[in-house]
Amino acid sequence: MENMKCEICGEEAVYRLSPDLDINGLGACEKHKRDVQLAYTILLQYGEKEYKEFVKNLKNEPKNQGN
Repeated sequence: MENMKCEICGEEAVYRLSPDLDINGLGACEKHKRDVQLAYTILLQYGEKEYKEFVKNLKNEPKNQGN
C-alpha cells in the first residue's frame, strides 16, 4: 500500500478496500478502518454522490468524541 492515505484523515493507510487487485480502492488507517468499510459499502450500494457526502460528514465531525 505504498503512498496510500486514509480516506478520512489522510494518515498512512494500513488497510485497503478494493473490488479488484488492479484497482487502488480506498485506504484506511487503524482508527478509521470501520468508517472506511462503511464508506466502501455505501459507495458500492448507493454510488459516488452518497459516498462523498458520508466521507465529508465524517471529516467534519468534532475531533473529541471519546473514540
